[in-house]
Amino acid sequence: MACVLVLARFCEPASELHIAEDWFRRTALGDLLGIADDKVNDDRLYRALDKLLPCKGALEVHLKQRLGRLFSCTRSADHVLDRSSRLKARPYPWSLRHALVRVPPWPTP
Repeated sequence: MACVLVLARFCEPASELHIAEDWFRRTALGDLLGIADDKVNDDRLYRALDKLLPCKGALEVHLKQRLGRLFSCTRSADHVLDRSSRLKARPYPWSLRHALVRVPPWPTP
C-alpha cells in the first residue's frame, strides 16, 4: 500500500478516498504491482499511513539527503518537505502519469 500511496502522490495528489475509489482503477498499477483492484480501499490506505507515521521523521531525513545527492542540491531541501503533514508534490502532466494509464490487452490472433 505504501507503493500505491507514493505513486499516487507523484502522479495525482489527492485524498486516500479518491485514490481508492477512482485513481487506482484508472491506472495499470494493479497489474504492475500484482494488487487486485478490490484490495485497494481507503481503510487499507489509512492503515498504511498509520504504519508509516512512526517512521516519518527518519523518512524525511533520508529523502532530504537523497535529494541532495541525486540532484546536487547545495541549498537546504526543507522547502520540498512539509514537516507538518506529508510530502508536497505537484502532479506531473507527462510520462509517469501517462505510463500508468491502463490499456486494453492486445487482441489475440
